[in-house]
Amino acid sequence: MRHEPVRLADEIDWDWIDDQVAESFSAAGRPGTETRFTIGILLLKQIYGLSDEGVWERWVFDPYVQHFTGEAFFQHEIAHERSGLCHWRGRPGGKLEPLLAESLRVAKA
Repeated sequence: MRHEPVRLADEIDWDWIDDQVAESFSAAGRPGTETRFTIGILLLKQIYGLSDEGVWERWVFDPYVQHFTGEAFFQHEIAHERSGLCHWRGRPGGKLEPLLAESLRVAKA
């Protein structure tokens, strides 16, 4: 539990981030991907300098990365559609960059 992504996950206010993007999603229709998973994936891409494919690959093999994105148990495959990341990025509009910047600020601190 002292591994870097685990400690960082405890420092990020995931509920605040969820509240910031909530209005971009509807309660009707198919549920969207969890905010913590998607923001977590985007943060990991920034922190480790990974491509979309690189972050997916790391997620499958790294339990600490899975914990960072909200998984309680190790998963052997991704239950989310990879294309969902591209679709999700556009949903919060201009709010996404400030959310990532604030989270990265916490990570650096």
